[in-house]
Amino acid sequence: MNIDKAAITAYANKVLALLQAHALFLGIAAFGLLYAYIILQVTTLSNTEPDEAAVAKQYQAVPHPKVDKEVAKTIEGLESQNVNVQTIFNQARENPFSE
Repeated sequence: MNIDKAAITAYANKVLALLQAHALFLGIAAFGLLYAYIILQVTTLSNTEPDEAAVAKQYQAVPHPKVDKEVAKTIEGLESQNVNVQTIFNQARENPFSE
């Protein structure tokens, strides 16, 4: 095999000149491809649903409040006696996220 250093250098210079002439276009194309790849990955990850085992595990980790039956009866009795309390409880039932 006959490898000439001058021929390789000349070819490399031609390639570098071509790359320099089209550097802006290549940079924009590379940025566009990277942006498209990131958008596709975000779309894919945002549309995936967790499996049932992971949901059940997270659900069990959440503490469930317990209300004493006597306290519940007392609150219901007080609610029926006071009109202002009735409106507060009704508003909270209709929109639990309001302040």
